[in-house]
Amino acid sequence: MIIVLTVSLSLNTAFTLIEDSHYNYDDYLNQIAEVVDKDDRVLANLNADYYFKDGSLFDYRNLAYLEESNLSFSDYIVKNKIEYIIYPEEMDFIYQTRPTWNILYGNLYPYYSEMQKFIENKSRLVKTFNNSTYAIRIVREIDKKDWTVKIYKVNSQVYTEAAQKAD
Repeated sequence: MIIVLTVSLSLNTAFTLIEDSHYNYDDYLNQIAEVVDKDDRVLANLNADYYFKDGSLFDYRNLAYLEESNLSFSDYIVKNKIEYIIYPEEMDFIYQTRPTWNILYGNLYPYYSEMQKFIENKSRLVKTFNNSTYAIRIVREIDKKDWTVKIYKVNSQVYTEAAQKAD
């Protein structure tokens, strides 16, 4: 009897988690799809990759190599022709609790301030939404709150300025 009860509860729990997680992921991608096309070039978490066409998503993990590549955050955006920044609240949490979560994206310290200034001055907010599961990759923080995702459109003047610098 105990075995049957344990198996039943385990199956019910697994089904509920899978169903909730699937819904949450679909909702996460649908929220992105409201303002960003599949072939737009984005800076985002790798967990959004299933929505985008190959070559459209640039992962936050790549930013750990900016210094070694002799690039600023702005240079990286321009070089890769990134049109949108899908910014999860997770980035702020990781920065505020550094170095605890540096394993996820490398050390954010070298580029975090510049990234914040770029977002504030060279992009515009086009959408904000919450997702308790996919807006953060830190398992123990999932479902602790409704984590925020902000989607920013990079201003086209960024590319004009870069072209003028190159001349």
